[in-house]
Amino acid sequence: MTAIHYVGACDHTGYGTAARRMLHGLKNAGVPFSWTPMVPGRAWGMGYVPAGRGACDPDFDAFRRAAVPCDTILVHLVPEYALRWRRLEPDKRLVLYTTWETDLLPRHWRFFLELADMVLVPSTWNKEVFDRADLRVPVEVLPHVALQPRVPAGPPPIRIDRDEFMFLAIDSWTTRKRLRSLIGCFLETFSAQDPVTLVVKTDARSYERSSAMPWSASTAAELAEKAKAKAQEGDRLVEEVVATINQVNSKAEELKADMTELGKQ
Repeated sequence: MTAIHYVGACDHTGYGTAARRMLHGLKNAGVPFSWTPMVPGRAWGMGYVPAGRGACDPDFDAFRRAAVPCDTILVHLVPEYALRWRRLEPDKRLVLYTTWETDLLPRHWRFFLELADMVLVPSTWNKEVFDRADLRVPVEVLPHVALQPRVPAGPPPIRIDRDEFMFLAIDSWTTRKRLRSLIGCFLETFSAQDPVTLVVKTDARSYERSSAMPWSASTAAELAEKAKAKAQEGDRLVEEVVATINQVNSKAEELKADMTELGKQ
């Protein structure tokens, strides 16, 4: 191998974060490489396109299409991009670095995965999932690169009571991640009186069919009102159950008194 042509997302999604860490890993290891950042766009009809001439990442812009002879292209994206890059650079060894969250791969992935000369996944569990698909290409494990965490300066963006139970979701806003359903479920399950907090970390761009973020203060308020009404209905049912129990206890006391009186006779 002379050098690597690395293709990865340049944004704040999971793929984008993993790509930036991979760039650090390649650079720190002294591996010669060039970089094609992929940014959101519609020209290819798949969500991402190669970035234009503008700056993308100042730490790695110098590596963009660097004049180094490459015999291997490493595509760090979902498998659908393998076909495009196989056609763009047919004489290169194509390595596809991807991942999947469940124990069954999407059916259409096989075609794209088998366009690669090798498939890389970030965990042994992922390798087991891909191996069960009985692909005709080798699957190997390459863990995500771990960087030294940076402690942000200043106070935290929100204050959370230490006594509250916190739920945390870190995802891009996509139909597959279903953050819309997550927030709706949280608001319908809990009320303002419950010591719980849901923190959602995402970016300002929606990757759903609508380009606008699907949540607004009014939407959340409507769900909160529904949750409040549901909680009030629950309180009413509890009060009815308690009243019924009290009536049963009262009848039991009356029956006990009657039995005592009969015993005296």
